[in-house]
Amino acid sequence: MVARSIADVGRQAEALTYVPGALARAGQHQQAETLALSFTDLYLQAEALAQVVGAVADAGEHRRAEMLAHSITDPYLRATSLALVAEALAEHGQYQRAETLAFSITDPRRQAKALAQIAERLATAGETRSARRLSAASCAVGSWTIAARSVLLQDPSAFTLLAGVLVDGSG
Repeated sequence: MVARSIADVGRQAEALTYVPGALARAGQHQQAETLALSFTDLYLQAEALAQVVGAVADAGEHRRAEMLAHSITDPYLRATSLALVAEALAEHGQYQRAETLAFSITDPRRQAKALAQIAERLATAGETRSARRLSAASCAVGSWTIAARSVLLQDPSAFTLLAGVLVDGSG
């Protein structure tokens, strides 16, 4: 294995964290998960698991991906991984599960991004009421700029109105 031939121990460990993700993308989910969990350094384990989560979610194994995401000890990588699963769920039309998972994300920015992504999917699917609700939730949790795309999908004139209010107080 090429990664084991790297002399610098730190760089070798970092290179090895990419192996579980590659295995998962190749469909070897159980082997990838086992390898990722074998890392003794918790941050490297979290990085490896995050890669596995993305591949498992993309493969449609959402429950497994969610379970793995919850097992990640690093808060940022856990939030990022949960957001990936929520977005994959929305992509597959499982909007309620995606929304529930997105609201469980504790990092405000990642939560806002996940909610905005789900709102975009809902808007594209013609579910405007739910899309508006999640866009508003995204704005409440994070910056309005995170939800800008989902808002524009729902109402392209929204920012013209906002610009008018900001520039001269009209609307």
